Amino acid sequence: MRRFVISLSVVVVLLLGGVAAMERVATAQDATPDTTALMAMATHPIVGTWRFVRDFGEGPTITYGIFHADGTYFQQAYAGGPLNFGAWEPTGERTADMRFRQVYAVDDRLVEAEARYAFTVDEAGDALEGQGVYVSRYVDDGSLDVSFETASPGTRITAAPLVSLETLIAETEPQATPVP
Repeated sequence: MRRFVISLSVVVVLLLGGVAAMERVATAQDATPDTTALMAMATHPIVGTWRFVRDFGEGPTITYGIFHADGTYFQQAYAGGPLNFGAWEPTGERTADMRFRQVYAVDDRLVEAEARYAFTVDEAGDALEGQGVYVSRYVDDGSLDVSFETASPGTRITAAPLVSLETLIAETEPQATPVP
C-alpha cells in the first residue's frame, strides 16, 4: 500500500508540474510580440545605417544613425557629441516615426534632450527625408537649453569592396560644406 501511495504522489507531482509548465509556455506565447509586426519592421526600407546632414541650431553637421530591425535606434551625434538612444516604428510602407533621448553636460549642469522625427524613404531605398523637433532641458531646474525644428535628409551607407588606398583617397575627397 505504501508503494502505491508513493507512486500516486509522484504521478500527481509530475502531472501538476506538466500543467504548470504548459501555463508558463502559454503565458510566454501570449506575451510574444506580433510576428507580423516584427516581420514588417525587419523588412522596412529604413532598417540600416544612414548618414544625415542636420542643423542642430549651430549650423549644418553630419551625424550617423542606425535603425535596427527590432525597432531600436542608435545615433552618434556630431563629433564629440552625445550618444542618442531611441526607438522607431513603421507608419507606412516607406515611412516611419522615430524618437531618441540623450544626456549631456553644459558647464557641469546635466541636460536631458528628446527628439522626434518622421521619415520617408525614397523608392530606391538609398535616401530619406525627414522632419524633426528637438528640445533639451536642464535637469536641475527644467529650463530650456536648446529647442528647434530641423530637416533631416539622409543617405544610406552600404557595404563596399576593398579598393586601393589611392582609390579610397580619391573617392573620399572633401565635399562642400554640408547643407541640410
